Amino acid sequence: MWGDLESELEAASKRRISKHERYARWISDENKRRQRRSAAPVNALKVGTPDYWSLDPRHDPYHVRARRKSIAHSMSKSMREGTYKPDRPAGYKIEKVGGGERLVSAFTIPDEVISRRVFASLMSKNAAKLSARAYAYRRDLSPHDAIDYISTEFMQSKRLFVAEFDFSKFFDTVTHDHINKTLRDLKIRMTDLERKIIDEFLRCPPAYTNAEEKLEAVGARKVGFAQGTSLSLFLANIAVAPLDRALEKMGVSFVRYADDTLIWSKDYSQLCSAVDRLHAESKFIGSDINEAKSEGIRLLVPEGQSNAEMERTSSVVFLGHKISQGSVRMKATAIEKIQTRVNHLLYTNLLMEPIGGSQELGRIGDLDSDYITYLWQLRRYLYGNLSENDLSKYMKHSVATIKFKGAMSYFPLVTHQGDLESLDSWIATRTWLALRKRASMLKPLVTSCPDMWDLGRDSLVAYEYYSTSAGEAIDLRLPSVRRISKVIEKAVQTHGISIMGPKGKVYNYIS
Repeated sequence: MWGDLESELEAASKRRISKHERYARWISDENKRRQRRSAAPVNALKVGTPDYWSLDPRHDPYHVRARRKSIAHSMSKSMREGTYKPDRPAGYKIEKVGGGERLVSAFTIPDEVISRRVFASLMSKNAAKLSARAYAYRRDLSPHDAIDYISTEFMQSKRLFVAEFDFSKFFDTVTHDHINKTLRDLKIRMTDLERKIIDEFLRCPPAYTNAEEKLEAVGARKVGFAQGTSLSLFLANIAVAPLDRALEKMGVSFVRYADDTLIWSKDYSQLCSAVDRLHAESKFIGSDINEAKSEGIRLLVPEGQSNAEMERTSSVVFLGHKISQGSVRMKATAIEKIQTRVNHLLYTNLLMEPIGGSQELGRIGDLDSDYITYLWQLRRYLYGNLSENDLSKYMKHSVATIKFKGAMSYFPLVTHQGDLESLDSWIATRTWLALRKRASMLKPLVTSCPDMWDLGRDSLVAYEYYSTSAGEAIDLRLPSVRRISKVIEKAVQTHGISIMGPKGKVYNYIS
């Protein structure tokens, strides 16, 4: 199991280096785009590195790649002698959707290599011991599978009782006694070395965020475990496995993603018993129910139904989707995230330089080059690496076996056409208004104006430009969430939901 660590260190380093170099290329390209748009010198963006790279050289993938042979030798030696311990992780803070910040742990690359190996080994030997309704951190299941299961179940009944629950500070409060007991009760298959590595990761102190904190003397953890490494994903599923088994035995339907749990049943008393069991299990786990994010039991009824004998709802929100008995929709915050990105692209490409009085007028001729750049960037954001020609081809013929990318690949199961139409309409209106504002500022400065400046909204949406030099029409239509959604729907029908890309990424996007 512990052979060839050198190759794995190299692969892990290369993944991080590739990501950093893609970011550096984007910075370089963005600086060039900004300078092309501006007649004045621009403040160039700088290529940076994560702050925690400087806190320990083993976070730096360039360092690890260069010294992988000696690092692998040291790792193998500690494994043979039973002295391996992960180093205290560095940490960085990210904003939480509901406000506040979350501290994410970043283990060194060698420690993450060990963690990934143990995670893969434990999952390959014990996947059958985990509930089929636990969808987090699984290689065989994805968040999309959870949404698919919920929507299918909801369509089967006109009235259901539903309950949504979230644990409070789950990773920080789970007791080690509970995890160890569950490992024994489930008879988790593992070697003595894997057992020892689990113990060492459990005891690993909380993350530090700067050089001063790194020097502070910190004792081993007594409760909780670091969030941000592969092994912690396995431990999170283990911690809640007894609850999953209890719910299965009670006969209620449920899905769980990490510490988010959705339960439903046609039988109110059955659901009440399940909720009581959930609260009881939370005490064993050591993590209280987050009452602010847990709405309790409600009656799920069709949209538009007003009469009900208790608190009702027409939908539930789970993993960035709003699911009802008749449709799957995008969560409001997911739509807002797309709108924020569109507004950013409009401002940087069309409005920033005219407002600042620094527009490079050579960019404007028969076509507005900055508008075309906006279209390309918007298309890449929504479609990934697909073109309008690709979409047309896939709608007419079979869809190739490709991994879809772009923002809409996170929502392959959305069925509510009204939401997609509204989002398309919003994008069209915002684009048209931004282009009108750009035209009003620049028309006095140019001798001739591009045709697109004077188009109405609907004409702009479907705009094509005939290039005399190329002898063909150039497709300058606005990208459409409806068009890409139709292609994605066809791809899912043909190849299944797994075509939507790496498992777990959707949660990163919508959470």
